Order: sequence, then C-alpha cells, then structure tokens
Amino acid sequence: MFKFKLIVLVVLMLTGFDALADKTSAAGKVITHVRFDGAAKHLYFETDGNWDAEGCDPIYIWVLPSLLGQKENLSIGLAAKMANKKVWFSGECHTDGNYFKATYITIL
Repeated sequence: MFKFKLIVLVVLMLTGFDALADKTSAAGKVITHVRFDGAAKHLYFETDGNWDAEGCDPIYIWVLPSLLGQKENLSIGLAAKMANKKVWFSGECHTDGNYFKATYITIL
C-alpha cells in the first residue's frame, strides 16, 4: 500500500500545479505588442483590449526576470506574434489587476 501511495504522490507532483493557476481566455488572443524593459529585464505581452483572465482583466501579460523560462516565453511569444497565432497564458493575477504574472504560454 505504501508503494501505491508513493507512486500516486510522485505522479501528482510530476503533473505540476498548472491546473491550480489562473488562466487567460482558453479561446486565446493574438499578441499585438511585445515589450521588454532592458533595465529591469521585465517582459510584457499585449493584445487588443484585455486578456480576459480568470479573476482579473489584465492589459499586460508580465513575465518576470526571475522566471527561469523567460527567454523561452519570449521566443514562443515572438513566434506566435509573427505567425499571427492565438495564445493563452497561465500564472496569476497581480494585485494591480492590469497585470497577469505568466509562468506558462501555449500557442493555439
């Protein structure tokens, strides 16, 4: 029984906690602007209107420099913008409400 519980625990840990995160609209939006603050190393994505996230309606998707995958988020975001593809993000709403701190990007 112990091995079974251990296996279940490991599987749950490997699936991540993305299901618990806030998300932008599952229908996705097209990235219209990509901004990078070189001094602070903050990355921002914008769309027409807002991103329609669960719990907030942010204007900016904000990728912090502390995120280990920030460069990968930039690459995926630029590829989606150049291809005019829709994307959605998961992460969390910032207390400001205009920002969504993203940790995950998906091209639809």
